[in-house]
Amino acid sequence: MRLRHLASQLGCDLVGDGEIEITGVAGMEHAVPGQLTFLANPTYAPKVKQTRASAILIDEPVRDLPISSLVSSQPYVDFARALALFYQPPRPAPGIHPLAYVAASASVGDSEHAQASSTMPAASAGASTCPSRPISGRLPTATTPAAALEQANPATSSRMTVRLANAFATKIRRGERIATSR
Repeated sequence: MRLRHLASQLGCDLVGDGEIEITGVAGMEHAVPGQLTFLANPTYAPKVKQTRASAILIDEPVRDLPISSLVSSQPYVDFARALALFYQPPRPAPGIHPLAYVAASASVGDSEHAQASSTMPAASAGASTCPSRPISGRLPTATTPAAALEQANPATSSRMTVRLANAFATKIRRGERIATSR
């Protein structure tokens, strides 16, 4: 997604090159070219010069920034919204995991999957009755944008940032208003 399009979707002011392609989000220390990062606490401002991110989400314009920026009055909220825009839930590969139990009489459709420790009895199996979804159990991967951020960058994802991102993402999905101190 182009940075100018992301700025428009988030309702932020763009400072810099709007044609930069943004492919995801990450913490400032772990961001790579093509990613958006954020700065909401001025304590971390010196780290901006070392980030490899292509763009940064900030709360007020900063002179002489080495990267493009999106200016937001609510950087935490807009970072959570950006997480939601880029987050893609994991999709297990079709097929049967070697540790899944599948009844001998069951048939598995081309787009179905049985993950480890799942059970597929004959009565519920088959392409016509079994949609493409895990048969049982839970996916051992991130199911929220904040969890995905924490999995991708465990060293820089503080618990507070993860909690805030989860809370904001939940409120945004529900269409609730997010109160801020400004």
